[in-house]
Amino acid sequence: MRGGPFMTHTLAGIDMALWDITGKLWGVPVHRLLGGPARDKVLMYPPPKATKVGSGPQPISATPQLIEQHVRSIENARKQVGPDGIVMFDAHCALPPPFLIQLAAAIQPYDVLYIEEPAVPGNIEVFKRLKQHISIPLAVGEQARTIWDVIGYLQEGCADILQVDCAHTGGISQFRKIATLGEAYQVPLAPHCVTSDLGATASLHVSAAIPLFLIHEYYPSISPPGLVRKDWTIDKDGYASLPNRPGIGCDIDEAKLAELAKHPSPPEWPTRGRLPDGPRPRRVLPLVRDAARGRGDHRVRLRRGRGDGGRSPALGRPRGVSAVGAGRGAARDSRGHPRHPSRLTPRTSPRPSWPAGPPISGPRSSPTA
Repeated sequence: MRGGPFMTHTLAGIDMALWDITGKLWGVPVHRLLGGPARDKVLMYPPPKATKVGSGPQPISATPQLIEQHVRSIENARKQVGPDGIVMFDAHCALPPPFLIQLAAAIQPYDVLYIEEPAVPGNIEVFKRLKQHISIPLAVGEQARTIWDVIGYLQEGCADILQVDCAHTGGISQFRKIATLGEAYQVPLAPHCVTSDLGATASLHVSAAIPLFLIHEYYPSISPPGLVRKDWTIDKDGYASLPNRPGIGCDIDEAKLAELAKHPSPPEWPTRGRLPDGPRPRRVLPLVRDAARGRGDHRVRLRRGRGDGGRSPALGRPRGVSAVGAGRGAARDSRGHPRHPSRLTPRTSPRPSWPAGPPISGPRSSPTA
């Protein structure tokens, strides 16, 4: 389970399929297999009575004017949903701690439910600093993949709400484990969910069967119309009914799926979220597309510089060296493959003894014995 996002996403699909098969064999919905529902409906967002205000990448990380702009947005959101509605703020890891602390103090009068993604995961000290100065609950875990990614937040008291995603964490099994781990620390779940109706339904099963739950994310527009048939609905107050068909309770129109696969959506990377003052990609997407189609040189090469002795003026790399390998005229290994730039310099540290190790005394067994 510690294989990174691609591994956990793949395992999530397999895990969901196994739970679906098991539920259908027993003739019960998955939430019954998880111990039975702890509630008969699940609160969803966005609308009608819940809204989220978000931050995002800016040319300058933060300014007093930007903080004031966020404050006004949150104030307007509170007016929109009324005093009994729910307002959340998604920092998207974009605000440095000093500015996020200032913002949190300024939005106290507007009863914000939580601040989502307050910092980039990886340095727990940043989360500890934020928790010391911010009284608004902090929601973390959107980018957490397993129980091992979550436990540090809980042990250090940095997580008020866990926002893990069933489709990102390895599926229903790992999602349920994280919920149990949060229960031990009295931390509820507010599941992150940017998947199709199939993934959302799997997440609903777990949300229905855990004791500590807050609110669930859901965007119907992600699923193409008619692709997924589900048996749950959302009422006028924003509550979803529980899936009650055996298994996960979804049917996929495979003919429609095959048709959609013929017209894939263009990838959002690397243009989405780039800063207005940042460099715009030029050759990356065509090269990636050609590589996927089996054409052209898939190594993304750097443009050759015209000065500095054949080195790129901007990056200072030798002429012809690519970002992921070596270009024409560069050193190659014994099989004729371009060597990585890091291997073009002499090794300064001693080679590790592993796997050869020290000589073994005594007779060696024959490989054919």
